[in-house]
Amino acid sequence: MASAPKPSPVFGSPAPSSSAPSSSAPSSTVDVCVIGSGIGGLSAALLLSRLHNLTTSVHEAHYLPGGCCHSYRRGRFTFESGPTVMLGGNNPLFEVLERTGVEAPMIHYADWNVATPNSTWAFPLGRDKFQAGPLLAHGGPLAVSEFAALRAATAPLLAAAGAIPAMAMRADSKALLPLLLRHPRSLLRLLRLPAAGTGPFKPYLPPVTSPFLRWWLDALAFSLSGLPASRTPAAALAAVLGELHEEGATLAYPEGGMGALVDAMVEGVRGAGSSVRLGSEVEEVLVERGRAVGVRLKGGEVVRARRGVVCNAPVWNLPKLIPGDARGSVEGLDEFLGKLENVSMTRSYHHLHLALNTTGLDLPLLPAHTTYFDTWGDPTAEQNMCAVSNPCALDPGIAPAGTAVVHAYLCANEDYAEWEGMEAGEAYERKKRERGEVLWRAVQSVIPDARERVIREEFGSPLTHERFLRRPGGTYGAEAEDLLANGATPVEGLVLAGDGIFPGIGIPAVALTGAAAANAFVGVREQLKKY
Repeated sequence: MASAPKPSPVFGSPAPSSSAPSSSAPSSTVDVCVIGSGIGGLSAALLLSRLHNLTTSVHEAHYLPGGCCHSYRRGRFTFESGPTVMLGGNNPLFEVLERTGVEAPMIHYADWNVATPNSTWAFPLGRDKFQAGPLLAHGGPLAVSEFAALRAATAPLLAAAGAIPAMAMRADSKALLPLLLRHPRSLLRLLRLPAAGTGPFKPYLPPVTSPFLRWWLDALAFSLSGLPASRTPAAALAAVLGELHEEGATLAYPEGGMGALVDAMVEGVRGAGSSVRLGSEVEEVLVERGRAVGVRLKGGEVVRARRGVVCNAPVWNLPKLIPGDARGSVEGLDEFLGKLENVSMTRSYHHLHLALNTTGLDLPLLPAHTTYFDTWGDPTAEQNMCAVSNPCALDPGIAPAGTAVVHAYLCANEDYAEWEGMEAGEAYERKKRERGEVLWRAVQSVIPDARERVIREEFGSPLTHERFLRRPGGTYGAEAEDLLANGATPVEGLVLAGDGIFPGIGIPAVALTGAAAANAFVGVREQLKKY
């Protein structure tokens, strides 16, 4: 999350110019430009370049790829900036990797740890295991029966949405056509559901009177969306409630860490003859006669695009990239951009990155992932729920021998207003440590003597998150009620991907938006040939 010695800013193409704009600024032409190298942007670029054989140029303002999923080095250690756990089954990202022939081996595991003020328990994946274990123990028979009713209520949505692969999606006016041709029954089922399954979970939520089950549903939903269960995207929460409790369910972690996954995706784009350019900041989407025809980079370089532009930048940033003269010339564009500027944001992050001495620790016996609650109160409350990732329990080779890296973070429950306007200095460093005490308590729930084992300690505040990920307010993402239904825009050839588009936040969700964005640049017949 913080700065490090900068590697070469280029993967597979010349470095961007740093000179002022001029008539002599270099230019080039590709089929599609992609703004941002988050999982959504890289998914789109992989499909465009490897599946559809279109030359693609990905432009990332940061000097590291991956967006919220990037990793960075400090001396001997590699730290992860964002997500640390994924569903191991029906995941659109795996679909993208498989379709494009990109190898990113996964380590699968079947439980995670939950730590509360007065109990610690393992959440077991698989059929009936949660119901017969933690749910019965902490919620009793009432919670078990209400959970069964909940799963029954979400079954129609899960059956309909789960039968539609990511490769069937597209972000344009023809979005329904592949579904009509290839998945008509699933589409009909979806259209019969509230808001076709694209709204929040509230209509699918039967009365829940068990305090423990209400608490758990909000906690699970909050980990997905930064929102309570009633306001979490219905499709996302239904998928998790379904998949976690199926026979053979697993979680997944990439061999070598999340950074290895991102590197595999970057090299996959590069290997297809396309480029991922780092330190390549886009200042403007070029719009001519109502169509996106490329981008202008900081420094003046122009990259023209025969087919158009995918924008994987946070939705709040798009209005700054559209020139003023385009707003009046494209019907509905001004209103659309105004809507993006007013999309509601979830709260921000606070991170603790640690390198620890592991002498005397049996790493494989420690939980790889722990969800820690500082109080038994509202799981969505400020600074209550923390995630603790201990990936060396799965893949010891991630860190040097005798050490481990640990990432603890407050996700969507750190208030940006606590930090706004602060500058680097003693007061800022003191505040990071003060606000980070809850993170230390979370780490010590897993490794009690962790403070005595510290080799390296580093905090990342909401300001860090905002600076390096270019997310206003350091936000986790858009609130579910304001998610765009798909990535289509009023500008022909300009398509959006990322967590501001349904189904919202999370690696599977943004990979799906990337697939939909890529498919919008080819005909429906060509799309159907590829899956």
